[in-house]
Amino acid sequence: PLPFWRENHGRFPAIASLARDILTIPATGAGVERLFNTARDICHYRRGRIKSETIEELMLFLCSSRFDLELHEAKELERFFSLNKIE
Repeated sequence: PLPFWRENHGRFPAIASLARDILTIPATGAGVERLFNTARDICHYRRGRIKSETIEELMLFLCSSRFDLELHEAKELERFFSLNKIE
């Protein structure tokens, strides 16, 4: 399907862009599952005394290193998490 839409992008630009966005969605949520598995490993029951800030920093570090985030993207994630802290 993608080669067809690449070839016909000039004839149907809006539909081709939509098709590109939809057809490139991963079939599985393996990336998200890996992220939750990492969080589970960090929050293991033997680490019951680990502070929430430490967990947050570890997750941000792992996300930025695994997904090769740029510095400004990592800062944006950090800002997002700090805005949503439970008081």
